[in-house]
Amino acid sequence: MLDDRQAANQIFGDIVAGGGVLPLEVQIVGSVIESERNSGERIGLDWFESELGGARGAIDKFFSNLLSSSPNRRVALKVLCALSFRTQFRHREPLADLLEVLFEDEKTVKAVLRHLSEHNVVVEQNSSYQLAHDYLAIYFNRLTALELDPHDRENILYSMDNRVLGASTPSTVIKNRKEREANATSKYARILVFALLGMMVIRLLWAANWWVLNSRFGMVRSLLANELVDGNYLPIFVVHLVWAWYVMLYYERVLAFVKQGAFGQLFSKFVVANMCLCVLAAMFFPAVWILSIGWGGFIVGLQAFIIGKRKDLNLAAKRRLLEYAGTTVFNTIIIIAMGCLVIAGIASYDLFVTAPTWVYFGSSTMSFVLTFVGLLLGRWHVTAEGASRLLGLLSRQQTTLSLRAFPH
Repeated sequence: MLDDRQAANQIFGDIVAGGGVLPLEVQIVGSVIESERNSGERIGLDWFESELGGARGAIDKFFSNLLSSSPNRRVALKVLCALSFRTQFRHREPLADLLEVLFEDEKTVKAVLRHLSEHNVVVEQNSSYQLAHDYLAIYFNRLTALELDPHDRENILYSMDNRVLGASTPSTVIKNRKEREANATSKYARILVFALLGMMVIRLLWAANWWVLNSRFGMVRSLLANELVDGNYLPIFVVHLVWAWYVMLYYERVLAFVKQGAFGQLFSKFVVANMCLCVLAAMFFPAVWILSIGWGGFIVGLQAFIIGKRKDLNLAAKRRLLEYAGTTVFNTIIIIAMGCLVIAGIASYDLFVTAPTWVYFGSSTMSFVLTFVGLLLGRWHVTAEGASRLLGLLSRQQTTLSLRAFPH
């Protein structure tokens, strides 16, 4: 790989500078140098030190490329965290245990494990997986501490630790993997929301403006309106679309996986149905759309409060849910009050007639703000990443901290 023997000797000296020779490190550094040379890079000692960062930099680059080329970098880090948490005391982890701990899509986890196996980082035997070398366990244990979200890492380490200590018991809060897979086939929320979306699209069409039942609470034609689209309904359509997406995913990825009694399950379904009713109300009476957002969010916050008050919930999860519930309820009460003021103003002064431009401008501005908030909260709460993190926290079983609880 190197024509300059002196440079080769100095590079090798850099590899062993930490003490001793690890053949795996030599192979990794050699692989990186060969790859760079094949890509047309001129290899020399100056390049090795300044551009690559020496042997440490070459090793970091090798594993960074490995993770970047994986099907999902975040899930790959979570898998490696679970496999490396014992460092030198590593052993095979069954796929079923990994899926139970990671709260990630099974296909994605399998694809990541296949990728790691193909690059000889992970060894698979009988659907159990193990890192190929102690060096890898130490490296990835440190890497995940630096790069993986601390909440994800804490969830994984807590669950894996309990399994090692023999203190792992089925969660009383979150359903097990088989139950979650069964729930994943339920299309309750998706059916309601997609049916609702179809009605919203029809309502958006200018030809469907007859849906507005009361002229006082209807909307005049805006500057954006044409023969096809109701421009006044467009801001309402956008914000309701975002919040319908939020509530649907919140139900499918969080609420449906929480163990609840008959009332709790019914109330979780009501969260979705209530959102649909709120959207429908704004189709017939556009002036109530701000109030509808507030009421729909209030019910979401109320359900989070009910779950957060459970006695079998660990304190960290309880604090997280109650903070979320309190913030949601407080903010939605403000939105409800604003919605009531809007309705009162329209009813008293017929603003759609006396000040249509200001009404449209205010509606569009409020729609932009609430849409932005919905997208921001969705990123934290209902994406695959956010939902996985929350489920991991909720699944931590409330237990005694006494070592007498551990049989080993």
